[in-house]
Amino acid sequence: MKAIFSIIAVVVFLLLGATHICARESSVAYDGAHLHFKYSINFYEKITKTGEEANVRFFDLKRSRGGVVDILTFCDNSLLVCAGGASQIRPYWFDADDGSLVLFHVTAAVTHRYTQDGEIYEAYPLCPTDASDGTIIPYGGECYIGLITNGRQTVSLTYWLGPNPIRSADRSTAIARARQILLSARESR
Repeated sequence: MKAIFSIIAVVVFLLLGATHICARESSVAYDGAHLHFKYSINFYEKITKTGEEANVRFFDLKRSRGGVVDILTFCDNSLLVCAGGASQIRPYWFDADDGSLVLFHVTAAVTHRYTQDGEIYEAYPLCPTDASDGTIIPYGGECYIGLITNGRQTVSLTYWLGPNPIRSADRSTAIARARQILLSARESR
């Protein structure tokens, strides 16, 4: 009898774990305001087009919890054209001194790789976060900045990973979510 209860307990535990994993990995597609991307279900409560600068459009993605706002940008051109010129709000540009691509901040190390969807550039800079008393800590968080370009369109995502230091498992999950959004993002006009 004890063995049967043990087996039932193990089966229930495994089923609950599988349900949790499936629920955590479920995603939906957002399709509105000329914007389409996939994200974890119930992750964002509001998505708003916030501006346009030359051929770059900006979208705020307000998370359902914590008041965090991630930012997607779309540009209808190559990276060379999209990152060129002066901008106070675009999260990427070419460094005036050496011509290298900068993501978010000149001190952020940028990685680069090729995929079937285009070239991907990524950086993990320190970024602002709120303290428990409401003050802002300028370098208290870690962000993910991703950019993908295929020569015809350039998409970037500024995504808050969490407070610094962030647990490795939480960081990996957050990076996977950010990459899902970046790689699925498309604009439809």
